[in-house]
Amino acid sequence: MSAFRLLTLLTILLVSACGGGGGSGAPDVDPGPPPSNQAPPPAPPEPATPTPNTYAAATFAAATITGVDIDDASTRVNFQLVDDNGVALTGLTGSNVRLHLAKLVPAANGDTSYWQSYINRVKTPAVNPDNPAGIQATSESGGELVDHGDGTYTYTFKLDINSVTS
Repeated sequence: MSAFRLLTLLTILLVSACGGGGGSGAPDVDPGPPPSNQAPPPAPPEPATPTPNTYAAATFAAATITGVDIDDASTRVNFQLVDDNGVALTGLTGSNVRLHLAKLVPAANGDTSYWQSYINRVKTPAVNPDNPAGIQATSESGGELVDHGDGTYTYTFKLDINSVTS
């Protein structure tokens, strides 16, 4: 056999051994079911979603007020709590919450604006109890806290702000 015929035969064998495939299927052609001896390909994995972190395990927490609702009987504040990676924090309990409620009094008559607290207590000086007691801003922690399970919360103040006098 001549070298040319041998080279041609080897080329034909090599090309036929490669087979087809590698390309995409013809458009608008159903590939049909997989062969019966072959399992269908596995479904792609679900995309990972960050699991909410628990407040008790967090080393950092940032709260963002997302809304306030004041009606005739109650005051509610909605807020979101996240860790330093922006992952929602769940599991906050009422014993972990202290909220202040104040209004900004605009500047008038040459005075500067200031914050007026709605939650106050009478404070007697510890150093000299004979000095007159004074009003001191404080916080509230005994209202109703609802954990919505996704890092958002609603706190309802037990204080009725309509009963507060300036």
